[in-house]
Amino acid sequence: MSQAVTLYNVFIASPSDVAWARAQIRKTVHDWNEIHAKHSESVLLPVGWETSSAPNMGRPAQELINEKLLSDADVLVGVFWTKLGTPTTQYDSGTVEEIERHIQAGKPTLLYFSGEPVALDSVDRDEYDRLVAFKKTCRDRGQYHTFDTAGQFADDFSRHLAMHMNELIGASATPISGTKTLSNNQLS
Repeated sequence: MSQAVTLYNVFIASPSDVAWARAQIRKTVHDWNEIHAKHSESVLLPVGWETSSAPNMGRPAQELINEKLLSDADVLVGVFWTKLGTPTTQYDSGTVEEIERHIQAGKPTLLYFSGEPVALDSVDRDEYDRLVAFKKTCRDRGQYHTFDTAGQFADDFSRHLAMHMNELIGASATPISGTKTLSNNQLS
C-alpha cells in the first residue's frame, strides 16, 4: 500500500580520503529509513556528487553541484580526516563551499573530524594544515564532533541523525499517554 511521505535530502560533503565515512552515512540513512520511515511518514535520501550527479560541461563542477544537489539539501553531513579538498573559485575547497553555503541557508549542518591515527608519510602536510585552519574557524561558529574510530563515528552519527530528524519532523517531547514523569529525586 502506498503512503505519502516527506522527503528529506541528506547531503554528504567530504574530501576524497573518507570514502568509508560516505558509505557509513548512506548505511545509517538506510537504517534510519527502515526503522522510522513508516511511522514518521518521512524518508531520508542520501545525496552526494559521486552518486547523485551526472557529467555536464559549460560551468564549474562545484557550481553545478551547488545548483543541482546542495540547494535542495535539508541536512548536510560533513566529514574530514587528513584532507580539506580541492579549492574552488570562492572557497578553500568544494567541501568547505558546500558547508558554508548550507550554514548560510540556516539548515542543519553536522560536522565531523576524525582523530583516527594515520601514517604521517601518507599525509600532504600543506593539505593537512589547511584542514586544521578550517577546523579552527569552526570552533566559535557552532558545535562539531570528533571521533577516533569508524565504529565510534557510526554510533555517534546514528544518534546525531536521529536527534536532528526528531527536530525536523517535529517529534514531540510530550510523554506517551499513561506514562509517569519522574522527578530528579526518583532518577538518583
